[in-house]
Order: sequence, then C-alpha cells, then structure tokens
Amino acid sequence: MPNTNPKSISSNQTEDPAFNSIAEHLPGMIYRIQNNADWNTLYLSKGTYELTGYTAEELMSEEGPTLASLIVAEDYDRVWLEGQTAIKLEQPYEITHRINTKSGEQKWVLSKGQAKYTTEYYENSEATIPELVVEGILLDINLQKETEIALLNSEKRFRKIVDGSLEGILIHRDWQPVFINKSLVKMLGYDSDEQIYNLDSMSSIIAAHERERLKAYAQARLEGEKAPNNYEFEALHNDGSIRCLEVESSLMDWKGETAILSTLIDRTEKKRAIVQAENQRQQLAHINRLNMFGEMSAGIAHELNQPLTAIVNRCAAARNRINSEQPNLEKVKEALISIQEQAQRSGDIISNMREMVKTKQSKKQEIDIAEIIHFCITFIKTEGFFKNTSITTNVTENLPKVIGDPIQIQQVILNLIHNSRDAMQGVKNNDRHLTISAINHDDHEIQVSVSDSGTGISQKVESELYQSFFTTKKDGMGMGLSICRTIITAHKGRLWFSRNAQQGVTFRFTLPTV
Repeated sequence: MPNTNPKSISSNQTEDPAFNSIAEHLPGMIYRIQNNADWNTLYLSKGTYELTGYTAEELMSEEGPTLASLIVAEDYDRVWLEGQTAIKLEQPYEITHRINTKSGEQKWVLSKGQAKYTTEYYENSEATIPELVVEGILLDINLQKETEIALLNSEKRFRKIVDGSLEGILIHRDWQPVFINKSLVKMLGYDSDEQIYNLDSMSSIIAAHERERLKAYAQARLEGEKAPNNYEFEALHNDGSIRCLEVESSLMDWKGETAILSTLIDRTEKKRAIVQAENQRQQLAHINRLNMFGEMSAGIAHELNQPLTAIVNRCAAARNRINSEQPNLEKVKEALISIQEQAQRSGDIISNMREMVKTKQSKKQEIDIAEIIHFCITFIKTEGFFKNTSITTNVTENLPKVIGDPIQIQQVILNLIHNSRDAMQGVKNNDRHLTISAINHDDHEIQVSVSDSGTGISQKVESELYQSFFTTKKDGMGMGLSICRTIITAHKGRLWFSRNAQQGVTFRFTLPTV
C-alpha cells in the first residue's frame, strides 16, 4: 500500500514560490483541503491567524483542531450540503457561515472555492495518485454581516412599529404599492396585504369620481409643482362601501428611486358623527324657532287680524256701493286696491311665519346681511311688542356678502332681539332703545350686533349664560343662546357680549366674508 499522506501535509508551502508570495499577502485565508468530513488541510496561508486566531501550523498539525471543527455547529450541515452539491455539479461555490475563533469569538465568513483533481507524489512510491481537493479562500465578512443583521432587525422593528400604527401607511410608485402596513389592510377591509399588492393599481381603491383629482395631485408632486399635502378623499372599502380617508402625502426615496409616501386616517366615523351632530343641531334649532314662534304668536295673531278686518270692512263697503242706485265706481276701485294691499300684507306675514317654522336641510350660500336684518325688523314689527321701543339700524353700506344659512342667521338675530325685548320689560317706554348694527369687523369678517337698554346681565348669570336649558324666563326653554352660539360656531364665527356704558348689554357675532 502506498503512503496516503502527501508530502505537503507537513509543510505550509507549495512548490510554487510565486503562488506562495501572492497567497501570503492576500486578505483572508487561502486554503487547499481534502474533500472529507474533517477537511484535512493541505495548505493554509498566513491570513489564517488574523482570521481565526490559530496559526496555519496549529490547524495543520495532528494535535490541533481541524478546519471543519471551527464551523459553528448549527451551520455545519448546511455548509457541507451546499459544498458537496456544488462539487457534484462541478461548479464553484459561495457559502456564508460562522466560525469559532481561538478566543471564543464568532465571526461571519464567506467561503469561495471549487474542487479539482490533482496529482501528488507520495513517499515510498513512484506511482502518482489523482486526488479530489478543494481550493478556495475564506474572507472575513463579520462587519458586513453585522450591518446586514442590524438592518434586518431595524426593518423588523420598523415593520412592528408601522404595523402597530393606527394610521394606514402606503408607499407607491406609479400607483403600484411597494410597501403597506397592516392598518391599511384592515382599513380597506382586505384579509391580507397580498390582496392589495395584487391590485392592478392603487387607484382602484379610490372612488371613481375622485381618481382624476388624486392622480393630478400625484403627478404635480412628482413634477415639482404645487400640490396639497393634506386632504380628504372617498375610498372604496373591499365590501363596496365608501370610506372617508384623510391623507398626508410626500415624496421619498425608496430603495434608490422616488416614490410617494402616504399616511392615511379613517375619518368615516368622525364624518358620520359630524353629520349626526349637525342634524341634532338643526332639530334643536327648529324646536327653538317653534318656541320663539309660540312666544310671538299673540302679537302675530293681532297683526294678522288687522289686515283681515280691513279686508272684511272694505269688502262690505264695496258691496254696498255696487248695490246702490248710482254706484261710485271710483270708490269701489279704491276699496279693491285697499283689499289687495291688505291681502298682500297678510300674505307677507304668513310667508314669514312659514319661513320661521318650517324644517329644511341647512344650506349655506352667499347672503346679504343687510337683507337679513331688514327681514328681521319687518318680522318683529308684526308682533306688536316693539311699538313702545325705538328701533335703530346702523348698517354699513356695501358690506361684503357672507357665507351662511339665511334661516339660521335670521334665527340668531331674532333670538338676540327677543332677549333684548325681555330685558327691557321693566324699563319705561321712552327709555326702551334697540339698536341693530352690521359693520366690517376686519378684512375677513363682518360683525353684527344687537344692543338694548335693558336691565343687563348679572355676574352670577353670566357664568351660565350659554349653557343649554339655563334660563331666567319663567316659561323659557333655555335653548336660545346655546343654539345661537352653536349656529355661529358652525359658521366659523364667534358670539360674545359686553355691558354698555350707560345701560343694557350688546351681543355681537362675526361671520366670515366671501
């Protein structure tokens, strides 16, 4: 039997001086090993020590550890399998794994190599035996691998954070999603993120009537043009329902290319609550108008009775003249004209009453505050309660129009006027003064005020003035000022009062101009 130990097993040098010189100066560890489970070493370069903490001589001696024993136990089977697979296919291999150094530290290394057949001369034999050996290099990639692991852990932490976020997060490029979180999946009613990734385009989650607008925003943003960063839009839930989403969008770099980052919040329930609150406010406002109408009903009935009585009397007079032997047609004509005027007056009173008590959906529009004030003054004069009160109006000419619901603004002014009337009940007739004004408040608002010469508001009452169901009236509901403030706030205005220098108080409110 020939000696199966090659002569090079006892030396860390090859017979090629040029190769030896190059190998000793390369980073990492050059190796030549036998293709067996222990990877018996045939050659190791000087880089062995820097990489493993062992000298080449230690790893090549019979007493020292084998190269295979340095591989971390959990990685060995994988390394062996990948290596043997490449060898059988006669292909080079690249394997990433961990090794244990002499100091006990673990390092990540990259092993690159390939198997080949060599012919060695053995002692005590003149025969040459071909042998399969593996040649390669082991490179230290510990820093690189630690960075990769840190990035992976960072991505895991990032994913955990964004998946735990209440906000939906979407990153898309050309409307193709490249990142979504679980909150967005849940928000849109899908079972998994794969269902969203498989959509032809993220634009399909946008309600059809909104798509052109949002596509225009995205295109403008990508081209560096002005586009809103925060806005609301209607989205399609997976069940087909409409959801109202608020989105914050911006550009970002995603893996080297520009993408759009959008964070989304579901505002559907909030919108629904706002609508419900608005409906409740309108119902309360309607109840308040009915209550106010009830208080005014006696005076209105009195005012309505006057033109009706006049109509009856004029009709009787006209009939008598027509039945006379020589009818005075001119007098009959005068009577008919008077009847027409009184009927028109009655119709106006009834029309105003209907406007006050009917229920309708709030609809904001451009309104002329001077016309609203004129309507309110005409209306209160039908009551008969202000006959002993001097009424003054002070409306600045050419006031800008405001945005609002005319019926609700009328209601606010009439509420304030009726509060003034009640405050002046104990004041002598000649000392009752009501002033209604409308002026420019600033460049963006007008101010309406209702001032009286009544008994004023005490400090005790002031603290509870705007609370619902608080009233100083014997038969009052306590909703007037509360409704007024709610209406003005909904119109993006402000309601407050101040005490007059002489007597009484002035209530003021602002409304934004068009």
